[in-house]
Amino acid sequence: MYQPAPLLRSQYAICVFTSNGDEAGMVRLAQFPGKAVVAQTTLEGLEAEAEYDLTIRTYGFLGAGQSFCMASGAEYNPLKEFDRYMQPNPYQDPTRGVLENVTADDEGAVSSTQQKLLQNLSGPESLIGRSIHLTSVT
Repeated sequence: MYQPAPLLRSQYAICVFTSNGDEAGMVRLAQFPGKAVVAQTTLEGLEAEAEYDLTIRTYGFLGAGQSFCMASGAEYNPLKEFDRYMQPNPYQDPTRGVLENVTADDEGAVSSTQQKLLQNLSGPESLIGRSIHLTSVT
């Protein structure tokens, strides 16, 4: 069950995307006391009208010389439910605790806002220090 972190004041975070290509952008995160995180995504330089998946990973960027995708760990979602055999619960809402997919416009840009990301920016299960991966769905 999701519970907002007990905040005394609003918390903010920014994830800036780095790339060897033309892709650029950021995800801005904000959490107000007693509320879920709000995520605003702005990206550019993507393939026109393509769908992209944003995945929160367990670890942040660990430096040069390592494969970024391999070094950042598995998907991070403390709300994901597993049975006693460590199989995902097929009846769980798959959108709980994850960033929504985004679709680029005809110029390869994205501007979207997710009003309820069931995560926290404070406490032991905070998103601070984790990474967000951008992957083409196609």
